[in-house]
Amino acid sequence: MHIAQLTEGAGIVLCALFLDINASAICAIAALIVLHELTVSADLRYASTARVIVSVEQMVHSVLEMAPVMGFAIVRLARRKAFVSLVNGGGRLVLALREPPMSAATAAAVAGLVRRVRGRAVRHRTRGACIRASRKRATMPATANR
Repeated sequence: MHIAQLTEGAGIVLCALFLDINASAICAIAALIVLHELTVSADLRYASTARVIVSVEQMVHSVLEMAPVMGFAIVRLARRKAFVSLVNGGGRLVLALREPPMSAATAAAVAGLVRRVRGRAVRHRTRGACIRASRKRATMPATANR
């Protein structure tokens, strides 16, 4: 679930970086935020049945959950005309790349950062699975290990 949430967050960031912020880009960002919130809800429902969620974890996740919403608020404030045209129904609903396009060096840096974050998420997930498996083996009766 965390990889899905990271992917949805990356989609929001990539929309803001590579697309012209018009009514359709604002709709795409809003849709990704809704999808992210649905994934968070499903993850919480699953996690709360599998383990105890401590208050520190709840606080960290509540702060992290606000990042996409605050990003959307910044985009909405920075591109007020596009948002107003969307609300009034006169917005152009066509995704377009931003003009002027991002430089190749900046695009490469963003791609490298996305790969690095995704790679860490995969390693974190794998490490967590290994730790859970070792804990499970440690709690098994001695006869079950043979």
